[in-house]
Amino acid sequence: MRLLLRFNEVATSATKVGEIAAASNEQAQGIEQVNKAVAEMDKVTQQATANAGEPASEEMNAQAEQIRGLLMSSWPKRAKTRKERVRGVVYDKNTT
Repeated sequence: MRLLLRFNEVATSATKVGEIAAASNEQAQGIEQVNKAVAEMDKVTQQATANAGEPASEEMNAQAEQIRGLLMSSWPKRAKTRKERVRGVVYDKNTT
């Protein structure tokens, strides 16, 4: 009788160990899914951040072009080359 009782205890323990192993496996799968979801969120966040910077960059380029246009319209009109206009210097060939 005592041996039968011990056998039942061992069988119960083995069942519980099996249940624990199954639960651990489910947890591992859940953790893997969470890791994949976090990686996907990171990817989406990085894309959103990159996309958010593009309009700002385009706006800055447009503003720079406007400023360039204003500056170029105020440079000396006699400057013949781009280099002269950029420097803001007018070279008079008669004086050099």
